[in-house]
Amino acid sequence: MEELKYYESEQGTPQGGIISPLLANIYLDSLDKEMEARGHRIVRYADDSVILCKSSEEAEAALNHLESWMKKAELELNYEKTKNSR
Repeated sequence: MEELKYYESEQGTPQGGIISPLLANIYLDSLDKEMEARGHRIVRYADDSVILCKSSEEAEAALNHLESWMKKAELELNYEKTKNSR
């Protein structure tokens, strides 16, 4: 919905939409739980997140799991914003 007009979409909510952060938090809650069950500490606000790891190997494993989860959820990972910081 934009300017009180409804538009059909198959791509979800628009970036920056008022409801977008709430829906992202609800939808990605299962990702948070999965990552924590695998021993990763995840900090997330809406669709932005940081996964804290102790080693490069752990970071690589977390990224692999994240990619798998995203594919199953039919979501796309923004590789321009994805990095391994040391």
